Amino acid sequence: MAGHLDVPVVLLSGDDSACAELHDLLPSAVTVAVKQALGQSAAIALHPEEARERLRRAAADAVNRRAQVAPLSLAGPLDVEVDLSAPFMIDLATLVPGVSRDEGGRTVTFTAADFGDAYRLVLLLAQLATIKPG
Repeated sequence: MAGHLDVPVVLLSGDDSACAELHDLLPSAVTVAVKQALGQSAAIALHPEEARERLRRAAADAVNRRAQVAPLSLAGPLDVEVDLSAPFMIDLATLVPGVSRDEGGRTVTFTAADFGDAYRLVLLLAQLATIKPG
């Protein structure tokens, strides 16, 4: 979304996988891996003091290098797939015009004109997913 708003992402902190993904997209951005991903719900984390110190150094570096990082924007139209965890969520999602059920069963798809539209619709789908069936 930052790129859509013409704002560069100069610093990312997260697990090693997130940092590698951003590095592939924006090699000039600064990344700080504060944990090593072991799975979807497990990681080996740095001690908080070590993480804090690495983040302080990286933030200063990122601010100093901000002019070297161009915004990352995706040209539309964008084809988007969203996996949902329950059938009632998919039923609610397909009530939104332009959203359709994919053949996979748990996935809905839509085409957005640009990243801003895609982002807003994904936020709506996330909110719809919080509704519990009556």
